[in-house]
Amino acid sequence: MKGRYSVLLVLLVISSVVAVSYSSGCVGGSSGEKNWLELVPSDAVLAVNVNPKVTTEESFIRALKEAGFYNEYIDDVNTLKEKTGVDINSLKRAIFVMESSDEENSALYAEGKFDVSRIEQAIEKENETSLKRGTYKGVEMYYSDEAKAALALTKDYVIVGRRAIVEDMIDLIKGNGQWAKKFSDISKKLGRGDVVVVADYSYFYGSVSKNTEENPNIGSLVSASSAVDYIGLKIDFTSSGYGIEFLMHAKDLSSAKEIKNDINASLTLAGSWVKRMQNANVSSVITTLMKSIKVSRDGQYVSIKLTLSEDLIESLKGAMERRTVEW
Repeated sequence: MKGRYSVLLVLLVISSVVAVSYSSGCVGGSSGEKNWLELVPSDAVLAVNVNPKVTTEESFIRALKEAGFYNEYIDDVNTLKEKTGVDINSLKRAIFVMESSDEENSALYAEGKFDVSRIEQAIEKENETSLKRGTYKGVEMYYSDEAKAALALTKDYVIVGRRAIVEDMIDLIKGNGQWAKKFSDISKKLGRGDVVVVADYSYFYGSVSKNTEENPNIGSLVSASSAVDYIGLKIDFTSSGYGIEFLMHAKDLSSAKEIKNDINASLTLAGSWVKRMQNANVSSVITTLMKSIKVSRDGQYVSIKLTLSEDLIESLKGAMERRTVEW
């Protein structure tokens, strides 16, 4: 592989990651139905699960256009289908996993129907002479010792990424290995969504806390964040907008209560500041937006929910365009 992956594999990652999975389903080659987390290795620090239907939602398409990625997305989707026959709209599910903050220490699982011979032909066309072929637990693989990366190919699923993680996911598919049970509770609390993200916040907090002495300005933030061990995010795309939930699991009940109180205090302070803005149009729209934010606590869980309608987004854009605002 040149760099991390071949051009083909990069296209597979880019195109598939936006059309990922249902919360449960039958895994090809496995012993039965598995919750999506049962395909996430126990060493994962972050896992992402996305409903493939998002690619057909108007709000998803509008979001791509607003972000300036739509044309690139369409080009990648078409190129992937042309070269490999893979249609991301027909994917059954996929899961993205990271085992450290290093983006290369990751893997993507995509489930559907794949033409193995056509994908193999596409890889060989790329003249990736550094790729080797082999098998792992009976699964055909391409791998690169230099990049420590691999691509596992079957007619029912494809896994691409760091070789060790690819092999761990194959083990889980076949009913072996250890899956990320640590995310079970927060995943269940979030429930199903078009995009579901769970992360080991203690791991990422540890990375941030190492920089505290070098940057004392983040000291108070790190101190407050140390009370959280797991976080989750859920996004739902609809024809009229977006539903967003950010979920935190505190290490104890008193911390959860304090976190909720701090969030509400911050929102109250922000609301007072917004009302004093000179731009009445922007102030009105942001006030409406803030009213849609709902903060709640259930035991050690603190939830922040936000509803973004297309009308509200357009109103905010229009207000911002009519007058320059000094923030």
